[in-house]
Amino acid sequence: MGKKELIKPGLNIKIILPSRNSEDVSEIRGSIIYDVIDKEIIIAQTEPEITEDKLGEHIIVTFLVKEKTGKTRLRVLAQIKEFIKTYKLTSQGKTHAIRLIKVTNPEIYNLRGFYRVELPHRTDLELYIFNNKVNLIDISLGGAKVSHNGDFDFKAGDIIKIILLIDKKPYELDAQVLRTWYPSDYRFHQALQYMALEFLGMTMKVQNIFSRKLIEIQRHMRYKELFNT
Repeated sequence: MGKKELIKPGLNIKIILPSRNSEDVSEIRGSIIYDVIDKEIIIAQTEPEITEDKLGEHIIVTFLVKEKTGKTRLRVLAQIKEFIKTYKLTSQGKTHAIRLIKVTNPEIYNLRGFYRVELPHRTDLELYIFNNKVNLIDISLGGAKVSHNGDFDFKAGDIIKIILLIDKKPYELDAQVLRTWYPSDYRFHQALQYMALEFLGMTMKVQNIFSRKLIEIQRHMRYKELFNT
């Protein structure tokens, strides 16, 4: 498959908007590609919307492709060139869209690389699947790595319901299972399984609350490292 064929109409994508300052966590929003003409990419307006003050800014567009070894997330850098108020989606309907210009070719990208936090033993951040608490190994705004005691039998690509508990307040989210694996010691295969999850459809309100919590945890961990407390 050539690189030109990777970016095509109907592809589900994630948009990563630039942070406003060094302590902000980048905003991540879902979208879909409507059309591709050379370096021009037409995408659906996101929810919440990308505002028109972002015109001219560069964003990261990420998407998954299937390979023999599994799924790989790729990224391209693109510039916002136009906000289209009446994009003709079908012969019967029009919708809001955004015109992007692709700046770079696709390259491998780890969505969870932004502010990934390896959590301390005790924290005010918990994750539940079907009301069962799972062990958080690490987490970021984009997803998490968890372990559980064999309660579930999910496969890569499954969309599941999760609850993210932040300071004892629950937030319901969808998540996609990116991969599952077992411990290297086969004796634990019946008792322990690992999963990598990607969060889907997180609202701006939850993103803001979640990102502040991640920064708070990072600061606390740095303080403990500096002062050995």
